[in-house]
Amino acid sequence: MSKLKKLLIIFTAFALILSFSVFCIRDNYLKEEKQTEETSKNNSEIDISTEDKLPEDKTEDNKDVRQEDLEDDSDKTQSEPPIEEQVLDTKKIIFIISYDLSIEGDTSEIDFFSTIPQDYKYRQKILNTAFSPEPLNIFTDGPNTYAEFVIENPEDKLTIQITCNMEIYDFDLLKASSGVSNLQNNIDFDSYLKEEEYIEVDDPYIQNNDIIHILTEVPVDKVKLIYDYVLDNLDYKGYNPASVGAVEALRKGSGDCTEFTDLMVTLCRASNFPARAIEGYTINAGNLSIGHNWPEVYINGYGWIPFDPTFDDGNGDSQNVTFNNLENVYVYTSFLRNDPNLWYYHYYYYNYSGDNIKVTKKITYN
Repeated sequence: MSKLKKLLIIFTAFALILSFSVFCIRDNYLKEEKQTEETSKNNSEIDISTEDKLPEDKTEDNKDVRQEDLEDDSDKTQSEPPIEEQVLDTKKIIFIISYDLSIEGDTSEIDFFSTIPQDYKYRQKILNTAFSPEPLNIFTDGPNTYAEFVIENPEDKLTIQITCNMEIYDFDLLKASSGVSNLQNNIDFDSYLKEEEYIEVDDPYIQNNDIIHILTEVPVDKVKLIYDYVLDNLDYKGYNPASVGAVEALRKGSGDCTEFTDLMVTLCRASNFPARAIEGYTINAGNLSIGHNWPEVYINGYGWIPFDPTFDDGNGDSQNVTFNNLENVYVYTSFLRNDPNLWYYHYYYYNYSGDNIKVTKKITYN
């Protein structure tokens, strides 16, 4: 065999070996790549119901949701304020009820009760209340909240003070008509429709009154007729500590805030509108310590709506007090015209063991 043929045979064998090696390397590479893809696919399809599943807050879905939330929240500088701050005018006040007690003899114990302001949706919010001295008991009975103070062996002079850090809001028919939902459930409407002392619903003088028999298609229009009737038939004659009731006020054609309230509540109840007399204070009053009464009427679609025919009759700034609109000046303390917990007195009640005592109420705010 010639030398040239030997070289050709060696070269051919070398080429075959090289080609086979390249083929094997490529085949191994493809197998490894396929295995890697299958492993990746299997990992993405892991049954997360097993014990090795990722925590719920690490799953892709939750991650996406949370990311969306973060993106939405990135446009918000703060949480949405409550409806009171969005729609209603808010005033922050420190409201102080003081009772100065003078002991006129030998008294061994005083048991003193006072209504205290409480949270009332869209009307007021109590931030905190401080007492001096501390009450023996704070309790709620029906719609009212009370503080009871028991003082043994009192000094000749002492003061009971209730300090409320609170917010008040300008809620009225106009605000209720603007979409502020004031509807309530589980209301005992019967108690706000029946006759009671000073609210003479069943009296013939009320039942025979034409105003209660007028029909309107819209309930709020009937309440407006009653409101206007009260303004047309009563004149404000100044504060009178004695109560006469709705019938006597209508006969006389005059009264103070108590009679304006009693008459409107009576006519509303006689017309099948639940209504109640509110007792409290108006912070713009000339003599804040006297207190004030105004009616609330429950109107379908609106809820409890406050009105103040006394102020609309000229006792105050009547330009800012109308059927639809009230000023932001009201502090609510009681929802009962006749309160058995106060033995049917107003704002406070006390009993004592020993000689008589004298109580002077003083209201301030800042």
